[in-house]
Amino acid sequence: MAEIKIFAMNDCDWVAATTLEEAIEEYEAFSDFDEESPRELTPEEMDQLMFHETDEDDSPLAKKSFRVKLDEMIEAREAFPCFFASTQY
Repeated sequence: MAEIKIFAMNDCDWVAATTLEEAIEEYEAFSDFDEESPRELTPEEMDQLMFHETDEDDSPLAKKSFRVKLDEMIEAREAFPCFFASTQY
């Protein structure tokens, strides 16, 4: 299985995919893609950026690094590519 990576599509949206092209295709499925320069996150960003899990009422449940959350998704055999996170929701 190819390595799953996190790609920053802009300043507020991230997609989990194996390649940048795959990430762009996934992102275009639900958003107008006219962003500047999507890119793969660095190892440092994977450890520093935080994923905030909430329940259906948006009450906080847990906070973990992007790396930890991605590892959990891979372990759970979630389908990739997929929308990973956003600061807009």
